[in-house]
Amino acid sequence: MDGYNVTIFAYGQTGSGKTFTMEGSKANPGVNIRALADLFAVAQERADQYDSVIKARWVYVDESDEGR
Repeated sequence: MDGYNVTIFAYGQTGSGKTFTMEGSKANPGVNIRALADLFAVAQERADQYDSVIKARWVYVDESDEGR
């Protein structure tokens, strides 16, 4: 919200918990959900001062060893 571009990147071994860390569950939201909630809360708090434009891109790459 202060003019910075941000990337959240998860990398690691299969089964190490990347998806859970990023997405979480309903009872325990992950990094993505909490970061977006904070982002929209700040945008709402500043709505009387600024017009905010929020853009997001989701890229998921899953490379499997199947067939090798």
